[in-house]
Amino acid sequence: MLDADVVLATLVVYKILLILIGLWAQRRVRSEQDFFLAGRQVGPWVAAVSYCASAASAWTLLGMSGLAFAIGLSALWVALGAVLGCAFSWWVVAPRVVAISGRQQLLSATEFIALGTSGRQRQRIIALVSAIILF
Repeated sequence: MLDADVVLATLVVYKILLILIGLWAQRRVRSEQDFFLAGRQVGPWVAAVSYCASAASAWTLLGMSGLAFAIGLSALWVALGAVLGCAFSWWVVAPRVVAISGRQQLLSATEFIALGTSGRQRQRIIALVSAIILF
């Protein structure tokens, strides 16, 4: 088998696997809350691992190693700050956000930020936050 055939076969199998997972998951989704928030059934450890995987991506590998190269051991303070910030978020901020978003039935961080506003002001806040996230 040629290398290109192996790559093509791998991609086809991968696509079929993704489609099967999508069809299986589709049966479990009954509302927007199920789709966006897994029905609010995600535990704290899964949420923490997901957050760490999202937050500690390229900046950790490239940025921190570059900073350590540039300034030496002083870069450890950035790592300490990141760990303390995650701990503060987990134990102080997250429980409050979960409680408020559960009471208000919020689905996104943008809705949380725009909470307490209405009309044009709410639309402007949502547009601004969305633009910041996208760009």
